[in-house]
Amino acid sequence: MKIRGHNLIWHEQLPTWIAGLEGKKAELEQVIKDRINTVVGRFKGKIYAWDVVNEAIDEVSGELRDSIWSRTFNYSFIEEA
Repeated sequence: MKIRGHNLIWHEQLPTWIAGLEGKKAELEQVIKDRINTVVGRFKGKIYAWDVVNEAIDEVSGELRDSIWSRTFNYSFIEEA
């Protein structure tokens, strides 16, 4: 059976300490890198594909969803991840 990994970066269910990094682009970039490297590394060889960024676009407006990621990076956080 193939297993797909689901959402490494999401706009909800974030640790409370993330809010303290609002607007701190370099620190949030490191959070993204650390999160992806840790989780993907932990499951290396067990997951065939990953959904990296989840629900970045608002389903009603069709625009980028308001989040700490979009407020800090605009669309570039999707490519960065």
